[in-house]
Amino acid sequence: MFARVSTYEGPPDRMQEGISHVRERILPVVRTIAGFSGVLFLADRESGKALSITLWVSEQTMQKGSNLLNSRRHRPRYRPQ
Repeated sequence: MFARVSTYEGPPDRMQEGISHVRERILPVVRTIAGFSGVLFLADRESGKALSITLWVSEQTMQKGSNLLNSRRHRPRYRPQ
Protein backbone atom coordinates (compact mmCIF):
# COMPACT_ATOMS: atom_id res chain seq x y z
CA MET A 1 0.00 0.00 0.00
CA PHE A 2 1.24 3.48 -0.91
CA ALA A 3 -0.07 6.90 0.10
CA ARG A 4 0.25 10.33 -1.44
CA VAL A 5 -0.22 13.31 0.87
CA SER A 6 -1.05 16.76 -0.49
CA THR A 7 -1.56 19.96 1.48
CA TYR A 8 -3.71 22.87 0.37
CA GLU A 9 -4.28 26.40 1.56
CA GLY A 10 -6.72 29.08 0.50
CA PRO A 11 -9.03 31.76 1.81
CA PRO A 12 -11.19 30.36 4.64
CA ASP A 13 -14.31 31.91 3.11
CA ARG A 14 -13.78 29.75 -0.01
CA MET A 15 -13.22 26.46 1.83
CA GLN A 16 -16.64 25.09 0.86
CA GLU A 17 -15.86 25.86 -2.76
CA GLY A 18 -12.62 23.86 -2.46
CA ILE A 19 -14.40 20.93 -0.81
CA SER A 20 -17.07 20.94 -3.52
CA HIS A 21 -14.35 20.97 -6.18
CA VAL A 22 -12.77 17.85 -4.66
CA ARG A 23 -16.11 16.03 -4.42
CA GLU A 24 -17.39 16.98 -7.85
CA ARG A 25 -14.27 17.06 -10.02
CA ILE A 26 -11.39 15.24 -8.36
CA LEU A 27 -13.01 12.20 -6.71
CA PRO A 28 -14.87 11.00 -9.81
CA VAL A 29 -11.59 10.99 -11.75
CA VAL A 30 -9.55 9.34 -8.99
CA ARG A 31 -12.09 6.55 -8.53
CA THR A 32 -11.64 5.49 -12.17
CA ILE A 33 -7.89 4.94 -11.85
CA ALA A 34 -6.91 1.28 -11.54
CA GLY A 35 -5.05 0.74 -8.28
CA PHE A 36 -6.84 3.47 -6.33
CA SER A 37 -7.79 2.20 -2.84
CA GLY A 38 -9.23 5.18 -0.98
CA VAL A 39 -8.94 8.80 0.06
CA LEU A 40 -9.09 10.93 3.19
CA PHE A 41 -9.73 14.66 2.98
CA LEU A 42 -9.28 16.81 6.08
CA ALA A 43 -10.16 20.50 6.17
CA ASP A 44 -9.87 23.27 8.74
CA ARG A 45 -12.54 25.78 7.76
CA GLU A 46 -11.18 28.48 10.08
CA SER A 47 -7.61 28.51 8.75
CA GLY A 48 -8.35 27.58 5.12
CA LYS A 49 -5.89 24.67 5.29
CA ALA A 50 -6.67 21.18 4.01
CA LEU A 51 -4.92 17.84 3.55
CA SER A 52 -5.67 14.91 1.28
CA ILE A 53 -4.30 11.39 1.51
CA THR A 54 -4.84 9.09 -1.45
CA LEU A 55 -4.18 5.36 -1.07
CA TRP A 56 -2.83 3.17 -3.86
CA VAL A 57 -2.06 -0.53 -4.31
CA SER A 58 1.38 0.11 -5.82
CA GLU A 59 3.91 2.84 -6.38
CA GLN A 60 3.28 2.60 -10.13
CA THR A 61 -0.46 3.25 -9.80
CA MET A 62 0.22 6.06 -7.33
CA GLN A 63 2.49 7.75 -9.88
CA LYS A 64 -0.07 7.25 -12.66
CA GLY A 65 -2.75 8.80 -10.45
CA SER A 66 -0.50 11.72 -9.52
CA ASN A 67 0.30 12.44 -13.16
CA LEU A 68 -3.35 12.37 -14.17
CA LEU A 69 -4.47 14.58 -11.28
CA ASN A 70 -1.66 17.09 -11.81
CA SER A 71 -2.76 17.50 -15.42
CA ARG A 72 -6.38 18.18 -14.32
CA ARG A 73 -5.83 20.28 -11.19
CA HIS A 74 -7.50 23.68 -11.04
CA ARG A 75 -4.65 25.89 -9.81
CA PRO A 76 -6.29 29.11 -8.57
CA ARG A 77 -8.28 27.66 -5.65
CA TYR A 78 -6.61 25.20 -3.30
CA ARG A 79 -3.19 24.53 -4.64
CA PRO A 80 -0.98 21.70 -3.31
CA GLN A 81 1.95 22.99 -1.32
